[in-house]
Amino acid sequence: MLKRLYAYTTWIAAVAFILLALMVSVARVFLPLVAEERALIEARVGELLGQPIRIASVEADIRWLVPRAYLQDVEMLDPSGEQVLLRAEQFIIDFDPLDSLLALAPRIRQVSVRGVDLEVTRTHDDRLVVLGVWEQSLREAARERSGAAWAGLRDLRFNVGESRVHWVDEPTGRDFVFERIQLAIELDEQRLRVAGRLDPPADLGKSLEVVADLRGDLHRAGGWSGSVYARGDSLHFPLLPAGTLLARQGLEEGEGSIEVWSRWREGRPVRIAGKAALKGLAFRLAPAMDAPGSHRLDRLAGRFVWEDRGDDGWRLQAEELSVERDGRAWPAGGFEVALKSGEDGRFLRVSSDTLRLEDVAPLARLGDYLDPDLRERLARLAPRGDVRDLWLDASWQGGRVDWLRADGRVGNLGFEPLPELRLPGLSGLDAHFEATRDGGELTLITGGLGVTYPNVFEQPLEIEQLLGTLQWRRGRDGWRVQTDRMQVVNADLRVAGTLAVEGPRDAATVIDLRLDVEDGRVAAVHRYLPKTLAPNVRSWLA
Repeated sequence: MLKRLYAYTTWIAAVAFILLALMVSVARVFLPLVAEERALIEARVGELLGQPIRIASVEADIRWLVPRAYLQDVEMLDPSGEQVLLRAEQFIIDFDPLDSLLALAPRIRQVSVRGVDLEVTRTHDDRLVVLGVWEQSLREAARERSGAAWAGLRDLRFNVGESRVHWVDEPTGRDFVFERIQLAIELDEQRLRVAGRLDPPADLGKSLEVVADLRGDLHRAGGWSGSVYARGDSLHFPLLPAGTLLARQGLEEGEGSIEVWSRWREGRPVRIAGKAALKGLAFRLAPAMDAPGSHRLDRLAGRFVWEDRGDDGWRLQAEELSVERDGRAWPAGGFEVALKSGEDGRFLRVSSDTLRLEDVAPLARLGDYLDPDLRERLARLAPRGDVRDLWLDASWQGGRVDWLRADGRVGNLGFEPLPELRLPGLSGLDAHFEATRDGGELTLITGGLGVTYPNVFEQPLEIEQLLGTLQWRRGRDGWRVQTDRMQVVNADLRVAGTLAVEGPRDAATVIDLRLDVEDGRVAAVHRYLPKTLAPNVRSWLA
């Protein structure tokens, strides 16, 4: 048995040695031919890249039994063959000896490129010009690449190192040089793997990294799936070339670090997760009367997950959220928003630990998504205060709300009056609320409440204390609003009482108000008289 095993081992070693010797012999014969066929190599590489190529010299040797060719001072030319568009110091081509032996033809395993200097220009009409002659966007260029060119690049590994990209941004009049670019690419029949890193200029950030693993038909939109990882440290977003996309979404200033993991299916993102630590953010808002045209956040940090649920909708979740504006920091927390669509309508679910309205409400004016009238009213309303422990479930179809459930607390809530809607302005409201489509309850525990109601009162009303519960219900015949024994205290009076208001659909509104007034100051009565009273009645009561 041992003799037989020894014989097999000896036989395998002998065959391996013979194959190795044969590959080395073939390589030694083949390599001098490679160095002599510079014109043929220029033609082949030029055909692959779609541009004329000029190579100063070709050398070849063997490294660790791997045949290798060195293309020195490679230049990509314009179609006329006169202007140099791209220059690389060196191309290193590693051949696969076994595949070359079996195919009886050279087979490339890996291509390494060093010393590339590339110029990319973004024009005033938002097109990308690469190498000075490709006068189409990258998307159009990708569509024009032939399948044959892709086929020639399959089953290869590419490494790009010690290279630089010069970005010229015509709309902003700025240009940047990205140094020390390191890029590794593996491309086969149905897979593309990329890992890259570059050092941007100091005023743009510290570093950028990208890793991608994509599968499928890579030159067809929607034909691929995979995952992408990206990380940027100390980035200054508006100055980055990619920051132009953020600028279209309203971001004018901001810097920080961000790390993102994403999954893609059929060319679309299906899950994006990451973490960010940003500061000095400034957003450009859509115009709205006299409202400020920009909005700032001092700090925004946290972890986030966004998931696409296909035709059904999407979900966004944030954790460890840290927000600061004008020196005021939010309590630590997070939020979740989920939107679902179906044959029965749309469904929305929102939960949040804390929302500071004055910090987030202006962001509704990013872009032009809101109706101009609604945008105008929201800007004039200027909501402020904290909404805590919020839970909201809603469904609707068309303009009809089919289901609504909301629960939460408000602290120091305030907003400006909208006279055309007969909506009073409030400040300093503290309350707990529960609401459904057909009714709800508001529990008031407020100190320092201000009421501004220019439709009714001449002056704002100040309330030192407001306690009680307000309930509203919708029935078949209309709405009913009622309170338990409310208590109102301020410098002019102390009031306790109940209120019931019924608004039948086809009848006059009925109001039942019962009050007990104590410590009232007669001299202050005029402050509480409605403007709608006739002048002689106001004079008599005052």
